[in-house]
Amino acid sequence: MMKFFISILVSLILITASAEEFSLKWSINVKVLDKIEFIDGGNFRVNTAEGSWEDTKGFYGYLKCIGPIIIDNKKNLNLNLMCDGYDNNNDRFQINLKRNSVEDAGIGKAIYISGTGRYLNFINKECTYAVNYLNPKVGFYKQICKD
Repeated sequence: MMKFFISILVSLILITASAEEFSLKWSINVKVLDKIEFIDGGNFRVNTAEGSWEDTKGFYGYLKCIGPIIIDNKKNLNLNLMCDGYDNNNDRFQINLKRNSVEDAGIGKAIYISGTGRYLNFINKECTYAVNYLNPKVGFYKQICKD
């Protein structure tokens, strides 16, 4: 039984080690387009987030996101943004960013919904991202995808 367990463990390690990792770093500038303050102290807003990015494959480009954000009176955030990006070869991709965390930092999911060129292979890929904000208008994003 122990031999079987060790065999499965080694197989999982080899599969994980052989998975190619792709990451993207994005410098974010945020604007609040409109906002409704809740009586209890939370708010609903529609934001844009945009800025330049670069990835571990040597590509770079621009990404813009728009969408709703709900923040409760305890500063918990629920975000659902639609994003449109392009790279230095004019290939495009569109992703959906989702996150439930605290307002100024957290971990979420980036789901590629469409693309052209090299991004055709990314469609339906779900990646993990982390974001941290220097202030309400400037943030830093890192996305990691595994094949």
